[in-house]
Amino acid sequence: MEGGGVEAVLERDPAPELSLVLEECTLLHPLGGRDVPRRRLEHLLEVAGSRRVEIQAMPLDQTEHVGLSVVGVMKFEDGTAIRRASDVG
Repeated sequence: MEGGGVEAVLERDPAPELSLVLEECTLLHPLGGRDVPRRRLEHLLEVAGSRRVEIQAMPLDQTEHVGLSVVGVMKFEDGTAIRRASDVG
């Protein structure tokens, strides 16, 4: 996609709906330094302030989840959607 990837998509008018389930460990991992998790959470709170964005955290002790392979889905007003998935064995 031209022009900025996911952030450019989120800034479209009309903006897509976005629903994410993030594993708790991805929110806590200090990859990049000790300040990174805090900045990551601050950014997620800012993004989650939009009515069109839903963010959920899956606890570390959760052993099953129906959406384990789905990282995110963006739905557009015209009915199209983008789904980013990963292979989770």
